[in-house]
Amino acid sequence: MANARRGGAAFIAGALVVLAISSASPPARALSVEQRAMLDLDAYTVRDPDRGYFDVDERRRYLATTDSPVLRAAIEAVSAAAPACVAARRIPKIDFRLRMPAYYTEPEAWREAIKPIFAFEDMMSTLAGAFVALGDPYHGRCLIEVLHEWATADALSDFHYEESDRQAWYNVEDMLFSAALAYSVVRKRIPGTAPMEHRIDAWLRRISHNHIRIRGGTDSCCNNHFYRRALHATTVGILTGDDELFRFGVSAIHSALSEITENGTLPREYKRGRLAVHYQNYATLYLVFVAQLIERQGYDIFNLEIAGHKLADVIDRTVKMMRSPESVVIEGVQEQNLHFMDDRQYFAWMEVWLSRFDDPEIEATAAGFRPIFNRSAGGFTTLYFYRPDREARESAKPSRD
Repeated sequence: MANARRGGAAFIAGALVVLAISSASPPARALSVEQRAMLDLDAYTVRDPDRGYFDVDERRRYLATTDSPVLRAAIEAVSAAAPACVAARRIPKIDFRLRMPAYYTEPEAWREAIKPIFAFEDMMSTLAGAFVALGDPYHGRCLIEVLHEWATADALSDFHYEESDRQAWYNVEDMLFSAALAYSVVRKRIPGTAPMEHRIDAWLRRISHNHIRIRGGTDSCCNNHFYRRALHATTVGILTGDDELFRFGVSAIHSALSEITENGTLPREYKRGRLAVHYQNYATLYLVFVAQLIERQGYDIFNLEIAGHKLADVIDRTVKMMRSPESVVIEGVQEQNLHFMDDRQYFAWMEVWLSRFDDPEIEATAAGFRPIFNRSAGGFTTLYFYRPDREARESAKPSRD
């Protein structure tokens, strides 16, 4: 398996149980967009706009004294990657009507067009990571100054969208949550930046609302792209105290738990045929980060149960599909495309999960990929979540039962 080259062989080789699933597996109770809108989520309100997806101050203190080789390597990686602010400002602002070539039908054109977008996401995540790891306000201030320039230009507020041409809409998703998550790390921690932060807050809130007002088609309304929109909506909702955006994120968890099959499969991702394993994991990535944000606001979302299912059921199924891809039986599909398992960014959710729950199989995989970095979803997740002192980590973990 491709993953074995990165040290995750134990994760793949341990497959003992084959759980075949039928292409006819129905959703448990799939929610339409209209049904989602009718969910009674009034009890979910933003309780603390300053609580992002991890405790920044506690983590900075911990990293300052750690002697963990893994974390020291993560700190070195951040230090080597941290850009000068002049370089960060050279990334062109998207203050125009963005239109992108389609990823699957025009891959070469897409790869060229995506370069400045990826550069922005990398820059956001790396500046936030450098602020946490190096203790230098320079990088935090730079992040705020750059975002202020984008906010002043009202960047990302306009993009092309048609039912048959949604690529720009998709790519703006990444940019929104990479910016919002990175910003949450430095916000209110850099002296003298409050006026800039007020403008950034208003901008993020406006463009997040602008983005989620588009429902998408039959699938994008409700599949992994819904969870991705939920990630920026949840993050921005918390930062700006916007309960509507926050509840959009909560609705994503409700929707996912309402429609998974008995064995934890996300049916909309399963429909992707030879990419079913990839998209089950891809959706899991965003669901876990959304849940982490909600949990940090004081809601026991990881233990939320709908129709007998918890988020842990999705996790268990994702793990089993990756361990035993031959068990994913889909008519007309010979094998699963597992190229994603060569890329550590797709396992960023594991660090978040392991910070809450003990799971030796997931730990074995994460260990082979550390330090884990995702340019947009969570950034330097090993740096932010991994604790080698297992005993201290275990004492803080809630039960998943």
